[in-house]
Order: sequence, then C-alpha cells, then structure tokens
Amino acid sequence: MFFLKSLAGLAEKHTPRLAALEIWKYIGPGLLVTVGFIDPGNWAANVAAGADFGYTLLWMVTLSTVMLIVLQHNAAHLGIATGLCLSEGATAHLPPRV
Repeated sequence: MFFLKSLAGLAEKHTPRLAALEIWKYIGPGLLVTVGFIDPGNWAANVAAGADFGYTLLWMVTLSTVMLIVLQHNAAHLGIATGLCLSEGATAHLPPRV
C-alpha cells in the first residue's frame, strides 16, 4: 500500500507543461506530411466530391487511410530488413512484365 501512496505523490508533484513552441515541434512534421499527402489536385477533387456526394464517401477516406498506414508500415519494414526502398524491392523481386 505504501508503494501506491508514493506513486500518488509523484503524480501530484509532476505537472508537465508544454510551451507553444514545444507543441509545434511535435505537430509541425505531421502537418508537413499531411500537406504532402493532400496535394492541390487532390484537394480540389476532394472538395468537388464532397460537394456532390456529402458524407456518403466518408467510409472511403477511412479505408484509404488505413490502407496507407499498412503500406507505409510494410515499406518501412522492407527498408529496414533489406535496405531497399519500395520501388527497388519491386524491381528486384517481381518479373519485368509487372
């Protein structure tokens, strides 16, 4: 029981505070990746599709985001394991017709 009381005391003593600049250090790279992912052509097509179909295509955004995460995860594992990027791995392991 003493152990739990000492942990409760630590939680009261330690109050993490992030300054605005520190928060931007974490958010900034994510924003850059997002801007690269949603280029201006995609942005215009997405706005037009949203105006035409409303929330009907929202499931497609969720599905494509999950697929993007899986692909990036697998590409990272390929790079770590073999030292090849995705296109180099495809060229090395797939027949030329593909």
